[in-house]
Amino acid sequence: MEEDEESKDQIKEISQSLQSVRLKDVPAKVPLPAHMYTKPIDVATPHHFGAPTGAGKVGPNYDPLPWSDFFDRKELILDGRIPIYIAGNQGHVFLCLHGAGHSALSFAALAKQMKAQSTIVTFDFRGHGEHYCENETDLSVETLVSEAILVFAAIAGMYPEASIILVGHSMGGSIATKTSQKILNDHRGDEWHKQLQGLFVIDVVEGSAMDALPFMENIVMSRPQHFKSLQSVVQYGIKSGTVKDLESARVSMPPQVVRKIDAPTGLEKFVWRTDLLATKPYWEGWFKGLTQDFLNTRVPKQLLLAGSDRMDKELTIAQMQGKFKLVVLDQVGHVIHEDQPKKVAQVFQDFVVHFKIPAKYNQQMVVTSVSGKQVVISH
Repeated sequence: MEEDEESKDQIKEISQSLQSVRLKDVPAKVPLPAHMYTKPIDVATPHHFGAPTGAGKVGPNYDPLPWSDFFDRKELILDGRIPIYIAGNQGHVFLCLHGAGHSALSFAALAKQMKAQSTIVTFDFRGHGEHYCENETDLSVETLVSEAILVFAAIAGMYPEASIILVGHSMGGSIATKTSQKILNDHRGDEWHKQLQGLFVIDVVEGSAMDALPFMENIVMSRPQHFKSLQSVVQYGIKSGTVKDLESARVSMPPQVVRKIDAPTGLEKFVWRTDLLATKPYWEGWFKGLTQDFLNTRVPKQLLLAGSDRMDKELTIAQMQGKFKLVVLDQVGHVIHEDQPKKVAQVFQDFVVHFKIPAKYNQQMVVTSVSGKQVVISH
């Protein structure tokens, strides 16, 4: 009975929150590539969280999952300022950068699939997940790139012989690209810069991202402003189309909110961890110049997209010229690595094989030819 009453209260509060967004401020059809960023909510049709699944049916389990179900350990680096999560202890090191509003645990389901043959490391950007610091709303491209370089150098120190593939999703994809450029151009005197052996960008293209920016404020405002429970947050992630895989949603959605006590009522509620509207001044800087930075980064690189309509003219020409590898997956949303972690894990492994990237950056790679003969290939 208490759960039913909670569901009714939750439906009422979320409905009121959604209806408070002025319909005239929300375009009838947002002209974005399919599934770009979080799916806009139809503010005229409130979501009914906790709706019964039908007599005799067992509904989905929306209980949060702990990070330890996916990663092997969690550490604090750089004087205890930045939390990192590590899965696996062999092979290539994939250093993963999450998108705006997400957290390091966005890569949890992928890490679970890859840790048997690789090492996955991911961290929370400032103002996200468990990364608390002064001036958390300073998400300028300069600040984020500087932090990413510090983390890269720290990880290189932890794995001094490993080839490191820098991975980024959405905003994190742009930061990963700009970080790669800066490492290769400004840190050539540091031995660890040689460990950067690849760049892997997930579902972000400069043209599409810049076209989407005028509508991002309405999209952010259309989200529920608070939830009554963590289960409701997970359920919202699934029902809104933000995440298609339930297991991934159960680990990646909870870190996107924080517990707060409502002053008037004294009741507990959960609000978004990251104030995305406060970062609006930085949105353009995240993506401006991304295409040229990506094409000019002189390491093996790959672009993973949720649809070929993301590609702009410049990238299309460059891809036809073989300047980077392109993979497009179907039946996924913007968080491709969460929606299809098993398929994306295979794409990652295909990437290092395709470009013949050795697990140790200063060694040669040995591959087996069709005839069965082992061939030494210098990367």
